[in-house]
Amino acid sequence: MRTIKTYHALILASALTILLFSCRDLRTINRDFDAKPISFDLPAIPVSGPFDFTQRSPINLKSQIEAIKIPLVTLKGFAAKEVVVELQDTTGGQPVTFDVLDNVYIYVSTDSLPEALIAFKDPVPQANSTTLTMDTNTDINLLPYAKSDHIIYRVRGQSNKATTKPIRMSIKIKWRVTAEIL
Repeated sequence: MRTIKTYHALILASALTILLFSCRDLRTINRDFDAKPISFDLPAIPVSGPFDFTQRSPINLKSQIEAIKIPLVTLKGFAAKEVVVELQDTTGGQPVTFDVLDNVYIYVSTDSLPEALIAFKDPVPQANSTTLTMDTNTDINLLPYAKSDHIIYRVRGQSNKATTKPIRMSIKIKWRVTAEIL
């Protein structure tokens, strides 16, 4: 008889626990973090025209998410929030400005996922600037890409004049993480 009472007590306790936790609403939280910049060393461009460069970079989503104190299993979204590109002369000479570019597009992909356009600027303002804030596509959920070991970054665009020296293009991405927690 005592075993039956213990059994009923366990069932009742389990039912109450399930009821309590199932009645709680999930709370959506957003956190932003800056990723390590991605740099492309572009060779001198002898004539104006199209350019297209790719670079494969590791992504360590787990450590980055743990640093902002969000459990990895709660992630529901991962998107670019802001993309800023800087140009630098790799030889240490005069600053390189975006006046040499007509447009620039930045894509991400993986070995198993197609390209997704995350940022662009078309036309590029001819303002003698070495820094450019891109138009960022914040609506694409890139969580499947972020769960990969590597992301392939592709930068393409159109130059409007020749360059005589190599240029370093540094891409700084601020990511927005969305999670659902109790």
